[in-house]
Amino acid sequence: MIRINLLPQDKGRRSAKGAGKGGANALLVFAMLLAVVEVAALMMWKGDLEEQLSKATSQAQMAEQRQQKLQKAKRMLEEREQAKLELSKQNLIFERLKADKTGPSEMLQFISYVLTKKDDNLYTRSEINEQEAAGWLPNWNPDNLWLGQIEQKDSDVTLEGYARSHEDVAEFSRRLDTGPYLYCIDVKLLVRVKNEDFPDIELIKFEISAQFNPSQDATVKMARGDMPECLDALVEAHLAAQPKPAAGPKGDGAKDGKDGAQDDKKKGGKG
Repeated sequence: MIRINLLPQDKGRRSAKGAGKGGANALLVFAMLLAVVEVAALMMWKGDLEEQLSKATSQAQMAEQRQQKLQKAKRMLEEREQAKLELSKQNLIFERLKADKTGPSEMLQFISYVLTKKDDNLYTRSEINEQEAAGWLPNWNPDNLWLGQIEQKDSDVTLEGYARSHEDVAEFSRRLDTGPYLYCIDVKLLVRVKNEDFPDIELIKFEISAQFNPSQDATVKMARGDMPECLDALVEAHLAAQPKPAAGPKGDGAKDGKDGAQDDKKKGGKG
C-alpha cells in the first residue's frame, strides 16, 4: 500500500498559525500603548488650556475691578468739579448782588465826575495830570454836553442827550471808557438836530450803549457763556498771555485751561 506522511505538513501549519497570533497580539499592544499616549497628551493639553483659561479669567476680573475703580474715581472727580462749578457760580452771584447795591450810585457819581471841569491850580494839578495820562483832553468843556436820560436794564446801560459837536460826544465816550463801571461803549446814534429853545444853534443828538460793571476794580466777572461779543478780543488777548503748559516726557502738554467756570478780564487803560 502507498503511505502518505502528513506530519511535517501539519507542523508547518501550526507554526504559521502561532506566528500570526503573536503578531496580532503585538499590534494590539502597540495600539493600546498609542491610545494611552494620545489620551495622556490630550489630558495634558486640556490641563494647559484650563490653566490658560483660568489665568485669562483672573486677568479679566482684575481688569474689570480696575475699570470699576477708575469709573468710581471719575464719577467722584466729576461730582467734585460740578460742586466747585456750582460754588463758583454762587459766589459770582453773591458778589454781583453785593456790588449791585452800590454800583449804580457809584456809576452816576463817576459820570458826574466826568462832566465836571477841573480848574487848573496848585491843588488840582496832580489830578489833571492823571486825567491827561488816562487820555482825557484837559481843555474840554463839559458844558458842551447835556445828558437827558440814563437807563439801566440788567447789565445794559443807555445814555441819551445832546452835544455841541461830534468831538464833544467822542470825548465823553472816551472818558466813560477810562472808568471801571462801563465797558463795551458804543455810540449808536449821532444826528444833527435843531432845538426850539436854541433855534440858531445846531446840536448833535447822541445815544450811547454800554455794559454795566458794578465792580470797582475794573474787573469783569462773569461766566464764559455770558461774555458779550465786544469782549472777544480781550478774552483772546488774555488767553494768549497765559503761560503755555509744560510738555510731558513724550511731548504731551497739559490740557489747556479754557473751560474754566468763570473768567476775570481786566480792561486795559482803565483809570
